[in-house]
Amino acid sequence: MPTSMAFRSSRYGWLVISVALVGFFFFVKYVPPDGQATLLTSKDRWAAARRPVVVTMAEYERIGTGMSYEQVSTFIGAEGVELSRSYVAGYITVMYSWKNANGSNMNVTFQNGALIAKAQFGLP
Repeated sequence: MPTSMAFRSSRYGWLVISVALVGFFFFVKYVPPDGQATLLTSKDRWAAARRPVVVTMAEYERIGTGMSYEQVSTFIGAEGVELSRSYVAGYITVMYSWKNANGSNMNVTFQNGALIAKAQFGLP
């Protein structure tokens, strides 16, 4: 086999492997074993978002900095859908979303267990 042919096939092999890895990390989210979560697919996370949760602007306004996820989910009356989780320099940052059937939603970010930011779109 000529050298150029061997180089080309190995390059395509690495391309296929790279695409497969990107696809895996796009569709599957690994959460380190802390007793709270396991492997979750994007489909699993958003299937929970389709349930008839009603989040209102009044509830959004009453949620404040420093509250825990448990306090917020109890106040709303439903679990949020985890959108992201990161571990950087001793800080654990997690973002959750609550979504209404009409597409309006609320996103809340917690760092080391305390609410640090919130955002909403179109809440009634």
